[in-house]
Amino acid sequence: MWLSIAATRLTNERIIERGPLRISCRARAVVDAAADVVDERQARAIIVGAIQERFVRLADVQHWVGVRRRNGTVRLTAALAEAATGAWSVPESDLARVLRRSPLLAGLCANPALTTSDDVPLTTPDLWIDEVGLAIMVHSRRFHSNVLDWDSTVLADQDLRDAGVEVVPLTPNVIANDADSCLQAVLAGLERARRRTRPPVIATERDAWAWRA
Repeated sequence: MWLSIAATRLTNERIIERGPLRISCRARAVVDAAADVVDERQARAIIVGAIQERFVRLADVQHWVGVRRRNGTVRLTAALAEAATGAWSVPESDLARVLRRSPLLAGLCANPALTTSDDVPLTTPDLWIDEVGLAIMVHSRRFHSNVLDWDSTVLADQDLRDAGVEVVPLTPNVIANDADSCLQAVLAGLERARRRTRPPVIATERDAWAWRA
Protein backbone atom coordinates (compact mmCIF):
# COMPACT_ATOMS: atom_id res chain seq x y z
CA MET A 1 0.00 0.00 0.00
CA TRP A 2 1.27 3.48 -0.81
CA LEU A 3 0.24 7.04 -0.06
CA SER A 4 0.72 10.10 -2.24
CA ILE A 5 0.48 13.53 -0.58
CA ALA A 6 0.02 16.70 -2.61
CA ALA A 7 -0.85 20.27 -1.68
CA THR A 8 -4.05 21.85 -2.97
CA ARG A 9 -5.49 25.33 -3.23
CA LEU A 10 -9.11 24.39 -3.87
CA THR A 11 -11.45 26.11 -1.43
CA ASN A 12 -15.08 26.02 -0.29
CA GLU A 13 -15.02 22.24 -0.14
CA ARG A 14 -17.17 20.18 2.18
CA ILE A 15 -14.76 18.17 4.33
CA ILE A 16 -15.74 14.95 6.11
CA GLU A 17 -13.83 14.39 9.35
CA ARG A 18 -13.13 10.91 10.69
CA GLY A 19 -10.99 11.29 13.80
CA PRO A 20 -7.64 12.76 12.68
CA LEU A 21 -8.52 12.23 9.01
CA ARG A 22 -10.05 14.92 6.82
CA ILE A 23 -11.71 13.31 3.79
CA SER A 24 -12.80 14.93 0.56
CA CYS A 25 -16.07 14.17 -1.26
CA ARG A 26 -16.31 11.26 -3.72
CA ALA A 27 -16.62 13.44 -6.81
CA ARG A 28 -13.38 15.27 -6.09
CA ALA A 29 -11.64 11.98 -5.29
CA VAL A 30 -12.70 10.62 -8.68
CA VAL A 31 -11.42 13.73 -10.47
CA ASP A 32 -8.11 13.70 -8.58
CA ALA A 33 -7.59 10.00 -9.32
CA ALA A 34 -8.33 10.47 -13.03
CA ALA A 35 -5.99 13.47 -13.20
CA ASP A 36 -3.13 11.62 -11.52
CA VAL A 37 -3.00 8.50 -13.69
CA VAL A 38 -0.61 8.59 -16.63
CA ASP A 39 -2.71 6.53 -19.04
CA GLU A 40 -5.46 8.55 -20.74
CA ARG A 41 -7.63 5.47 -21.26
CA GLN A 42 -7.48 4.66 -17.56
CA ALA A 43 -8.46 8.23 -16.71
CA ARG A 44 -11.49 7.94 -18.96
CA ALA A 45 -12.41 4.60 -17.38
CA ILE A 46 -12.27 6.06 -13.86
CA ILE A 47 -14.68 8.89 -14.65
CA VAL A 48 -17.06 7.01 -16.93
CA GLY A 49 -17.12 4.00 -14.61
CA ALA A 50 -17.74 6.01 -11.43
CA ILE A 51 -20.68 7.84 -13.02
CA GLN A 52 -22.12 4.72 -14.63
CA GLU A 53 -22.00 2.87 -11.30
CA ARG A 54 -23.65 5.90 -9.65
CA PHE A 55 -20.88 6.33 -7.13
CA VAL A 56 -20.96 10.01 -8.04
CA ARG A 57 -23.23 12.41 -9.87
CA LEU A 58 -22.11 13.69 -13.23
CA ALA A 59 -22.90 17.29 -12.24
CA ASP A 60 -20.62 17.01 -9.18
CA VAL A 61 -17.74 15.65 -11.24
CA GLN A 62 -18.30 18.45 -13.74
CA HIS A 63 -18.00 20.98 -10.90
CA TRP A 64 -14.66 19.63 -9.68
CA VAL A 65 -13.23 19.48 -13.18
CA GLY A 66 -14.34 23.08 -13.64
CA VAL A 67 -12.55 24.42 -10.54
CA ARG A 68 -9.21 22.72 -11.27
CA ARG A 69 -6.33 24.52 -12.89
CA ARG A 70 -6.37 24.26 -16.66
CA ASN A 71 -3.36 21.92 -16.72
CA GLY A 72 -4.59 18.36 -17.19
CA THR A 73 -8.28 19.18 -17.57
CA VAL A 74 -8.54 18.45 -21.30
CA ARG A 75 -8.81 14.67 -20.91
CA LEU A 76 -11.09 15.08 -17.87
CA THR A 77 -13.46 17.22 -19.90
CA ALA A 78 -13.37 14.67 -22.72
CA ALA A 79 -14.26 11.89 -20.27
CA LEU A 80 -17.16 13.96 -18.96
CA ALA A 81 -18.42 14.39 -22.52
CA GLU A 82 -18.33 10.61 -22.95
CA ALA A 83 -20.34 10.10 -19.77
CA ALA A 84 -22.83 12.72 -20.92
CA THR A 85 -23.58 10.77 -24.09
CA GLY A 86 -24.79 7.87 -21.95
CA ALA A 87 -21.77 5.63 -22.54
CA TRP A 88 -21.36 3.08 -19.76
CA SER A 89 -17.82 1.96 -20.55
CA VAL A 90 -14.71 3.07 -22.43
CA PRO A 91 -15.02 0.34 -25.13
CA GLU A 92 -18.59 1.47 -25.72
CA SER A 93 -17.47 5.07 -26.12
CA ASP A 94 -14.59 4.05 -28.42
CA LEU A 95 -17.00 2.12 -30.61
CA ALA A 96 -19.42 5.04 -30.81
CA ARG A 97 -16.58 7.29 -32.00
CA VAL A 98 -15.72 4.85 -34.79
CA LEU A 99 -19.31 4.37 -35.91
CA ARG A 100 -20.18 8.06 -35.92
CA ARG A 101 -17.58 8.59 -38.65
CA SER A 102 -19.99 6.97 -41.10
CA PRO A 103 -22.87 9.13 -42.39
CA LEU A 104 -24.86 5.90 -42.80
CA LEU A 105 -25.00 5.51 -39.03
CA ALA A 106 -26.63 8.81 -38.16
CA GLY A 107 -28.98 8.72 -35.20
CA LEU A 108 -26.79 6.45 -33.10
CA CYS A 109 -27.67 6.64 -29.40
CA ALA A 110 -26.29 4.94 -26.28
CA ASN A 111 -28.15 2.74 -23.82
CA PRO A 112 -31.77 3.64 -24.57
CA ALA A 113 -34.52 1.96 -22.57
CA LEU A 114 -36.35 -0.51 -24.84
CA THR A 115 -39.86 -1.92 -24.46
CA THR A 116 -42.18 -3.93 -26.67
CA SER A 117 -45.46 -2.48 -27.88
CA ASP A 118 -47.00 -4.28 -24.89
CA ASP A 119 -44.71 -2.33 -22.55
CA VAL A 120 -42.52 -5.33 -21.74
CA PRO A 121 -38.91 -4.23 -20.89
CA LEU A 122 -36.15 -5.55 -23.13
CA THR A 123 -32.39 -5.81 -22.68
CA THR A 124 -30.76 -2.39 -22.98
CA PRO A 125 -28.50 -2.25 -26.05
CA ASP A 126 -25.14 -0.54 -25.74
CA LEU A 127 -25.77 1.36 -28.98
CA TRP A 128 -28.99 1.66 -30.94
CA ILE A 129 -30.22 2.91 -34.32
CA ASP A 130 -33.92 3.56 -33.94
CA GLU A 131 -34.80 4.04 -37.60
CA VAL A 132 -34.36 0.34 -38.35
CA GLY A 133 -34.30 -1.22 -34.87
CA LEU A 134 -30.61 -2.17 -34.80
CA ALA A 135 -28.92 -3.08 -31.50
CA ILE A 136 -25.15 -3.15 -31.01
CA MET A 137 -23.93 -5.08 -27.96
CA VAL A 138 -20.45 -4.88 -26.44
CA HIS A 139 -19.75 -8.09 -24.53
CA SER A 140 -16.89 -8.11 -22.03
CA ARG A 141 -15.84 -10.77 -19.51
CA ARG A 142 -14.26 -8.06 -17.38
CA PHE A 143 -17.48 -7.25 -15.55
CA HIS A 144 -18.55 -10.86 -14.94
CA SER A 145 -17.21 -12.94 -12.08
CA ASN A 146 -17.63 -16.37 -13.67
CA VAL A 147 -18.55 -18.29 -16.78
CA LEU A 148 -22.23 -18.48 -15.87
CA ASP A 149 -22.44 -14.69 -15.55
CA TRP A 150 -20.80 -14.35 -18.96
CA ASP A 151 -23.12 -16.89 -20.56
CA SER A 152 -26.25 -15.27 -19.13
CA THR A 153 -25.13 -11.86 -20.39
CA VAL A 154 -24.62 -13.10 -23.95
CA LEU A 155 -27.87 -15.07 -23.92
CA ALA A 156 -29.74 -11.98 -22.71
CA ASP A 157 -29.51 -10.66 -26.28
CA GLN A 158 -32.00 -13.36 -27.25
CA ASP A 159 -34.97 -11.33 -26.02
CA LEU A 160 -34.01 -8.64 -28.52
CA ARG A 161 -33.83 -11.16 -31.35
CA ASP A 162 -37.18 -12.65 -30.28
CA ALA A 163 -38.65 -9.15 -30.54
CA GLY A 164 -37.39 -8.89 -34.13
CA VAL A 165 -34.37 -6.69 -33.42
CA GLU A 166 -31.22 -7.12 -35.53
CA VAL A 167 -28.32 -7.57 -33.07
CA VAL A 168 -24.62 -7.00 -33.81
CA PRO A 169 -22.38 -8.42 -31.01
CA LEU A 170 -18.82 -7.10 -30.57
CA THR A 171 -16.06 -7.42 -27.97
CA PRO A 172 -13.71 -4.80 -26.45
CA ASN A 173 -10.72 -6.64 -27.93
CA VAL A 174 -12.02 -6.32 -31.48
CA ILE A 175 -13.02 -2.70 -30.89
CA ALA A 176 -9.51 -1.85 -29.68
CA ASN A 177 -7.59 -3.78 -32.34
CA ASP A 178 -9.72 -3.80 -35.47
CA ALA A 179 -12.01 -0.79 -35.61
CA ASP A 180 -12.56 -1.18 -39.37
CA SER A 181 -14.03 -4.66 -38.97
CA CYS A 182 -16.37 -3.32 -36.27
CA LEU A 183 -17.61 -0.65 -38.64
CA GLN A 184 -18.12 -3.18 -41.42
CA ALA A 185 -19.98 -5.57 -39.08
CA VAL A 186 -22.35 -2.81 -38.01
CA LEU A 187 -22.91 -1.64 -41.59
CA ALA A 188 -23.72 -5.22 -42.58
CA GLY A 189 -26.17 -5.42 -39.67
CA LEU A 190 -27.72 -2.14 -40.78
CA GLU A 191 -28.26 -3.53 -44.28
CA ARG A 192 -29.91 -6.67 -42.88
CA ALA A 193 -32.14 -4.57 -40.64
CA ARG A 194 -33.23 -2.42 -43.58
CA ARG A 195 -34.39 -5.52 -45.46
CA ARG A 196 -36.75 -6.38 -42.58
CA THR A 197 -39.85 -4.71 -41.23
CA ARG A 198 -38.88 -2.53 -38.28
CA PRO A 199 -39.87 -4.35 -35.08
CA PRO A 200 -42.57 -2.72 -32.88
CA VAL A 201 -40.02 -1.74 -30.25
CA ILE A 202 -40.17 1.59 -28.42
CA ALA A 203 -36.86 3.26 -27.53
CA THR A 204 -36.53 6.01 -24.95
CA GLU A 205 -33.22 7.86 -24.86
CA ARG A 206 -31.61 8.47 -21.51
CA ASP A 207 -30.58 12.06 -20.81
CA ALA A 208 -27.31 11.29 -19.03
CA TRP A 209 -26.76 14.80 -17.72
CA ALA A 210 -30.23 14.97 -16.16
CA TRP A 211 -30.41 11.33 -15.12
CA ARG A 212 -27.24 11.48 -13.07
CA ALA A 213 -27.54 15.06 -11.85
